[in-house]
Amino acid sequence: MTSRNEFWFLDAAIENRVPIPLLINQEYVELSLNRIFHGLTMKQIAVELFDLNQRGLVNFFICSDEADCEKCISFKDSNSLEIQCSQSNNHRCFCYELTAEGGVQIESLSILDWSKYLSFEGFSFDFQDDTGEYFMAKLEAMTNKPIFDYCKSDSLEYTKWGNTEELIPWQATYWKQVAQGVRINFKCRARALKLELGMKDITNSNYRFVWRKYGFSNDCEYIVGQHLDK
Repeated sequence: MTSRNEFWFLDAAIENRVPIPLLINQEYVELSLNRIFHGLTMKQIAVELFDLNQRGLVNFFICSDEADCEKCISFKDSNSLEIQCSQSNNHRCFCYELTAEGGVQIESLSILDWSKYLSFEGFSFDFQDDTGEYFMAKLEAMTNKPIFDYCKSDSLEYTKWGNTEELIPWQATYWKQVAQGVRINFKCRARALKLELGMKDITNSNYRFVWRKYGFSNDCEYIVGQHLDK
């Protein structure tokens, strides 16, 4: 039986690895993770994550700033995990992630429709042409439909750039692989992407979405599983 807190931590890591020291920051949890704040202390967070690690559902790792590499680490108890959180120089470099077993567990507990999963990554910023500034972005999904539904939004102006690339298999997230997918590059007008979901303007270049409905409007649902307020 998965507890409420255990579900919260597994669900939070569905799309991306999660910086552990930042979990104590309510603004980060609500804006970056799009989750209800858990209300736990760092000691309590360490206890929950250590237990999940001992059951083989999550791993801990440190990413080096100097070398582009990751190193999995283990702890003898939750106290040593808590100490590591307080000693991390770069809070974004000490994270936890789902294991393959953790992914299976959260899929058994959540409503995850990968056919409606969209990956957006902005790159190559600060270009200029006759119509103004733009940046390049790549969008990935299982089929073309979620991508072009997304592009119909008024938030950005999308112009397809190049051919559609088939991805066999498609690495939807760091832990989830789907049989096939597509990738399309776009030229995007350079302005902040605004989500009318009670969130602030988002200008960072890496984020992913699971949509039940497409387009940016007040009736859009941002869902990655069954959140605690549902």
